[in-house]
Amino acid sequence: MKQVLWKGGSDHPVPQVALGKFRQGEQSGQHAHPSMDEFFFVLKGVVFAQFVDNDAVLLYPGDLLHVSATTVHNIGCAPESLEAQFIYWGVVR
Repeated sequence: MKQVLWKGGSDHPVPQVALGKFRQGEQSGQHAHPSMDEFFFVLKGVVFAQFVDNDAVLLYPGDLLHVSATTVHNIGCAPESLEAQFIYWGVVR
């Protein structure tokens, strides 16, 4: 689930800030942003970040992840969590 908390507009380097929520097993699916870096700040639960080279990281409340533009990634709720919540935003290059 995505809830937009702030919208910066089409000419702003930060298009939006959003709250993301995943239940156990939910994930974004692999994707990339061609011209936007993305940041994730974990609020609750355990979030996994899987990258195309099969490297994966687990993120806990208070952790911040930076994903560079063009990096293929998949974000989701780790199996050990019932729910994960995070704030995320992009910065256009």
